[in-house]
Amino acid sequence: MEQALRILILEDLSSDAELMAYELRQAEIAHSYRRVADREHFVAALAENWPDIILSDFHLPGFDGLEAMVLAQAVCPETPFIFVSGAMGEEAAIDALKRGATDYVLKDRLSRLGPAVRRALREAEERRERRQAEAALRESEGKYRLLVNNLPAVVYKGYVDCAVDFIDEKVAELTGYPKRVFDARTMKWTDVLLPEDHQEFKAAFLIGLKQSGAYIREYRIRKKDGEVIWIQDRGQIICGPDGQVEYISGVFFDITERRRAEEDLRESEQRLRCLTAQLLSAQERERKRISMELHDELGQSLAVLKLQIRAIERGLRDDQQDLKADCLALLDYLDGVIDDIRRLSLDLSPAILEDLGLQSALKYLINGFSKHYTVSLSLEVEDLDHLFPADAQIMIYRIFQECLTNISKHAGATEVSIAVREDDGLISLVVEDNGAGFDPAEVSARRATDGGLGLAALAERARMLGGTLEIRSQPGSGAGVTCVIPVDRRKRVPGH
Repeated sequence: MEQALRILILEDLSSDAELMAYELRQAEIAHSYRRVADREHFVAALAENWPDIILSDFHLPGFDGLEAMVLAQAVCPETPFIFVSGAMGEEAAIDALKRGATDYVLKDRLSRLGPAVRRALREAEERRERRQAEAALRESEGKYRLLVNNLPAVVYKGYVDCAVDFIDEKVAELTGYPKRVFDARTMKWTDVLLPEDHQEFKAAFLIGLKQSGAYIREYRIRKKDGEVIWIQDRGQIICGPDGQVEYISGVFFDITERRRAEEDLRESEQRLRCLTAQLLSAQERERKRISMELHDELGQSLAVLKLQIRAIERGLRDDQQDLKADCLALLDYLDGVIDDIRRLSLDLSPAILEDLGLQSALKYLINGFSKHYTVSLSLEVEDLDHLFPADAQIMIYRIFQECLTNISKHAGATEVSIAVREDDGLISLVVEDNGAGFDPAEVSARRATDGGLGLAALAERARMLGGTLEIRSQPGSGAGVTCVIPVDRRKRVPGH
């Protein structure tokens, strides 16, 4: 059964708080709420660690919504904070979001409250999971470094027949067998070596003998009490004048904990990859939501405004030519704004991709790029629509969009080459330019530290498609990005 959400509502009108609760019930969000109307009771509720989410009016008698948000950020910074206000201008809303508000909902559009609350909780949970994964990763890395610095080592002198002489008594701690049984040759190292690791154990020795005279090998041994542990064995092969092996001087390390830490590290990396994939998916959903709001709400509002101005222009008298000219100029300006809104909406979530397919969407993207930037553009795009489902197509589209955006912002290129080819079950997406170029390692490190996805987003999208990404560039020599994606015939679009 879903646990009831605890909601703290900062609102001076109880009727408005009831309307919020009603909309949440309509959205089937199980909750209980507590309404406070002033600073004193709001601070008290925070001190009790009461809310899972905060809904706040923007203007209250004697108390300011922004001040309330600052107080909440100091006490419970992870708790989502949503403004629900009837008098919150666009600039104030943008400022609140920049300061850390999760979202805002207008009181005359309370139907958005349920989706806004669900989205805020989902994003908060994703942030918590990401921090936990990062903390686990840091902990694993810390364990690994500690183990590397403090692992016990056992120095030995060995022979071709796997007899060993140990320099100190630490072999008893390592194996459970006393040093004397090895010194007396009543036990050899092969007696503790797991049989299934013997072949690799021998092969590493022979390779070392032929190549460098040294080896590093890892294998498992069984201790006297039956416990199996991992050993790292570093040895130097000492040969006589006739080339025959006289003895081996080496060191054994117990690396069992390191192996476990590596497994933990791999699991942590996998969790981080999953979280990154979820982040990209959430980003795509948010882009689509904003695109729809731009198109459906703002676009329609501007269209209505245009009709109203047109009606005013037609109703003016002949002696009001100055006003007519102003109306016509305003209509031209609105046409430009509507075109910008339409372009921004398409950039955020290209409807052409759903309507006409990937090939047409890519051509639209490339044509738009060529209109705004004076470059010589070479284009070779094959039909991919039947090869990938819709979710894969949007990721391919974003790869191209990110590449062209980077070229427009940073490259200063005069020539751009774009190619999409299928060859023996592999799709190659290639974007090349003759621009300023860059150091991929330096850019990746910089983007990682300043919080942007950057090149990592390209690589992650390629990985989500089951493919690989190669970036070739150096300062002054242009850049090339190649994404190679395997085509799974079983997942082709039905009907092809």
